[in-house]
Amino acid sequence: MAISRFIPGSFQPPLEQNKFIVQHKPTGEDVVPFDVVFVGAGPAGLAGAIELSKLTKAAGMNIEIGVLEKAGTLGGHSLSGAVINPIALQTLFPDTPISDFPFRRPVTGEKVFLMTKNSAIRLPTPPTMKNHGYYIASLCEVVRWLGQKAEAAGINIMAGFPVDSASLASASCRC
Repeated sequence: MAISRFIPGSFQPPLEQNKFIVQHKPTGEDVVPFDVVFVGAGPAGLAGAIELSKLTKAAGMNIEIGVLEKAGTLGGHSLSGAVINPIALQTLFPDTPISDFPFRRPVTGEKVFLMTKNSAIRLPTPPTMKNHGYYIASLCEVVRWLGQKAEAAGINIMAGFPVDSASLASASCRC
């Protein structure tokens, strides 16, 4: 019996681009034109918008940047705790002291256990789980903090705004 390889993408229905990218120019009060739109106000979307804002201002460009978030508030879908390597935030905000980042406390140690029904067996900590130099944080607090920084940089953040289509006009997009 031959074993066939399962590829999940082979079982997905085709994606109809005309359903998500509309060719007509939307009209109405709820249409907001942006030069660049980030869909999703998580750490990556907000950091990307902040960095783009810095780069365009340094180049003397004035563009409208929007970040759209389907949750009603920033951080509304980022509910976990996290261990964060601070290097990305330190690179994005080089003049900000580590004490001003939204971190709870530094990681001071790690322990890995194999849990059984009646006991816990201590294991050596694998290299990928060594987090010294990193910080413990609430991801929703990090997102809210990044949102404040983004708004201070002139970035338009629209929470409670699910995107269902984009309108392309030459090289620009309208969501």
